[in-house]
Amino acid sequence: MTIDFNNKKFLILGAGLTGVSIARYLATKKACVSIVDDYQTIIQIKKIINDTSNINLIGKKSDEIAVEKFDYLGLSPGVPLSHHLVRKAKKFSVPLISDIDIFFNDTSFFPKSVLVGITGSNGKTTVANMIGSICMAAGKTCLLAGNIGTPVLDVLRHLESSNEVVPSVIVLELSSFQLDLMQTNLLQIAVILNITEDHLDRYKSFDDYVYSKLHIFKGASKKIINRSCLKFAPFTQKKYTTFGIDQASRNNDWRLSDTTDHGVILHGEKKLMSIKTLKVLGLHNVENAMASAAVCDLIDIEFKTIAIGLQTFMGLPHRSALVREINTIKFIDDSKGTNVGAVIAALSDYQGTAIPILGGDGKGQDFTPLRIAVSASCRAVILIGRDKAIIATVLEGLKIPMVLADSMDDAVNAAFKIAKTGDAVILSPGCA
Repeated sequence: MTIDFNNKKFLILGAGLTGVSIARYLATKKACVSIVDDYQTIIQIKKIINDTSNINLIGKKSDEIAVEKFDYLGLSPGVPLSHHLVRKAKKFSVPLISDIDIFFNDTSFFPKSVLVGITGSNGKTTVANMIGSICMAAGKTCLLAGNIGTPVLDVLRHLESSNEVVPSVIVLELSSFQLDLMQTNLLQIAVILNITEDHLDRYKSFDDYVYSKLHIFKGASKKIINRSCLKFAPFTQKKYTTFGIDQASRNNDWRLSDTTDHGVILHGEKKLMSIKTLKVLGLHNVENAMASAAVCDLIDIEFKTIAIGLQTFMGLPHRSALVREINTIKFIDDSKGTNVGAVIAALSDYQGTAIPILGGDGKGQDFTPLRIAVSASCRAVILIGRDKAIIATVLEGLKIPMVLADSMDDAVNAAFKIAKTGDAVILSPGCA
């Protein structure tokens, strides 16, 4: 779908970061832009946008808006497709557009850039930054955008208005919400890192969530996928470059020689690096390193340089980050672990020495998979937040202490009292 901007009427639903970035970008294209939000007043939206001279702020409720009078309905990713205004737009054949569709609208703007898209339940931001570190080591210009923090249209607006050279590698971190809306795909390389239950408060089923993630491959030239996700993939394995810590069966797969500290990342039989030289913790970060290496191998960066980029990557805040060590007890901040899959990944390196702090808003997830991980990895479990009782019920019967805490202070103190020499207290809530 080619989007016509000039003098067209756009209604933007949702005044979050992405919705505002869509409105600002369209205003530079001589479009007639209006924005509405179900949860924010005009005064609040004005504070977000600052310059609203070319943007019409709608104060009425969204169910009172005649969407059929607009040429396009632009959606912020946080808006569910079940929203009444979306259903009304479909009824009147008003096209839905996303920030990604607008980003991909001018195919001539990225003539020499490699466009990389990354999705997955966990690890997207880490992998995007790993690729950035490798590109820096290779002397390639690299831009990170999307769900990583900077909306893609804020990036595009800056590039179009400046004399800066368009980066040679553009990495887009794409959430399932963005993929739901994406109709145009110009990605040369698309990556699925993993798929575990998440956002089931938005999707009707896990199958719907999986389908959303797989949408990143539609139209992409080269596909990279974690072997654990091949069971979800509707195509043959031959169409993918795969990675994982299990044993691979093909020469072009990325694999690990063994899962001990002496493990080596291999591409077929070709050695990349020892995992001991990585500065980030956990086998899940080994998989993240493999995915990053697979991307950079496809854009012809030498193995030696890939290894240097990965070895210099220091990790990101709140992702298995060591905060402090007291009396040989490690305190690890993995608070970006907001789903069950992330908790399982964080616990995978421990054998009875982890004390996780779990709980919050479970987003409709099934916590049952935690039983095996907790049983194998934990000395005790500390539960907090709204859904702590639900998690407690799931873990009932395991032969380890379980403490229900009323605050984070209580949770940390309880964990410290239980911890023994060499243990790790891990804030990995598995919830929002």
